[in-house]
Amino acid sequence: MSKRFAMVKSIVRVCVINVCFLSCAGIAQTHILGNSSISGRIAQSDGKPVIAEVIAYARPIVNGRRTLVATRSVNTDANGHFECSFLPAGQYVIAVRPHLPEGSVDSADLNRAVERVFYPNATSLDDAELIRLQGGQEQPANVVIASIQPASVVGVLQEHPQQAVIRVSSHGGGYDLVDNVSVDYEPTSGKFKIAAIPPGSYLATADWTDGAVQKHSEGTFRATGGATAKVFMNEIHRHVLEGSLHLENDDALRKVVMPTTLVLDGTGDHAGWTLSAPVAPDGAFRFQSIADGQYIIHTPEGDSAYVTGATVGSRHSAGEKLQIVGDLASVSIQVELGQTQASIVGQLDPSDLVPKQSGLTLLETDSGRLMARKLDLSGKFQFEFLPPGDYCLYAWSNVDIAEYRDSEFLKSNRKNCVELSLNKETHLTNIEPTLIELH
Repeated sequence: MSKRFAMVKSIVRVCVINVCFLSCAGIAQTHILGNSSISGRIAQSDGKPVIAEVIAYARPIVNGRRTLVATRSVNTDANGHFECSFLPAGQYVIAVRPHLPEGSVDSADLNRAVERVFYPNATSLDDAELIRLQGGQEQPANVVIASIQPASVVGVLQEHPQQAVIRVSSHGGGYDLVDNVSVDYEPTSGKFKIAAIPPGSYLATADWTDGAVQKHSEGTFRATGGATAKVFMNEIHRHVLEGSLHLENDDALRKVVMPTTLVLDGTGDHAGWTLSAPVAPDGAFRFQSIADGQYIIHTPEGDSAYVTGATVGSRHSAGEKLQIVGDLASVSIQVELGQTQASIVGQLDPSDLVPKQSGLTLLETDSGRLMARKLDLSGKFQFEFLPPGDYCLYAWSNVDIAEYRDSEFLKSNRKNCVELSLNKETHLTNIEPTLIELH
């Protein structure tokens, strides 16, 4: 006997943080008002109007990374017209959910697999076109909902859990939007199937409980109209990461004060995620619920002790980069510390700065660790107790809109960065980076 699991609607998963802003419309929605708008008409390819819900997803930059947040939700009138008003300037993705009575002629024409369409006529988040709004600007966004040939999807949960919650999300640009699709699951074989889904890129996730242990697996797939896509589910293990700090074999290090905090940063799709753990007087620390992946482990900024390497099980890695993988519930890690006195001191021309906006990012090129800060009106800055290595220093006219956690964005601005090399005793002064203009 198969079991059917209904999907949760209108949940926005942003990076590794779930953010839901409640509103009377019942969707994730911000309350920042602006003076721009997006308006248009929702219609079938033959021009017939479609009554639908229209959601404007903003793409603000938060902590150096683009996010996706449902900002406004409106319903069309009987002729398919809509207007999303009072929008702040920025980038937007427009998504449309048709409100068609089941069994109606129009519903049959459009095919019931159409759950959500993105401007201008895409069923995949990957293919959605951005709308860019300036302050006080009105932009058109007419959306065409055409008949489609749906795809089907099959997959297997290798552990055959008796019950599992399986979700499917539109997947693109580092974002996931949960879709309202039905999934048939057969616990005896672990097989699941989605009978009809629009063409596009997706992420499938499965969550279940094995005794007292929460389990999670996921896989990405591309659905093509009229074909059956196979999704291969990989279990993502979570671990308790516990261990201790150790000083290098150097008598001078005996004078180092043991850090009271250790920091774990995400990388790649999880850039911007960070977690801190207290360090006991004997150097012991513990991170809870850490998923498989690549991380940067380091001491807090401004601490003279720095991470020189780490050993996870039998694997040793130099520097601050760390890989966690495997099915062990508890992972032991030994972190080695060195001591540094390296520093960077400099100044920008105060007349070039934008108050409360101009700032710096310092990138350690090997580990990918980033340090960001805003500048005061003097334009002076100082980075102290930096680990030895190669760095790129960027100065931004507005650090709030700099996508400094996007490697391609940084690469495109590499010619404007100041490249620096530090050993443990380096003191660089009179550094004058070029201000990169962002608008």
